[in-house]
Amino acid sequence: MDPGPGREQETAVARRGVQLRVTAAVDGTGAVAGFSSLRVPAEPGSVGRTEDTAVVAAHRGQGLATSIKSEALRLLVADRPDVATVITTNDVTNTAMLAVNRRLGFVPVSIWTAAVVDA
Repeated sequence: MDPGPGREQETAVARRGVQLRVTAAVDGTGAVAGFSSLRVPAEPGSVGRTEDTAVVAAHRGQGLATSIKSEALRLLVADRPDVATVITTNDVTNTAMLAVNRRLGFVPVSIWTAAVVDA
């Protein structure tokens, strides 16, 4: 069975000493309804970083993103109590994800600005 691109990415990240952790929810048909991913370096006391959290359109608006990301963080604490800090980033226009992150206790600490300059 082909492990697919997700497993390939997990292996590549692991070679750099970082664990890629993916937590997913499946619907009644067994299809993935949403997921959340984290990257955590192997060193004790490392800072974890959330990557993507996404929910399939048909399952949005039901609190699934909050549940999945909460479970991902719970599992991280259970497996790696040495990871005391987790960082997440958000586009300021993504109000739904900003609300999820606030519900989970994330607080804004900075604003990043990106610009494109036409040469």
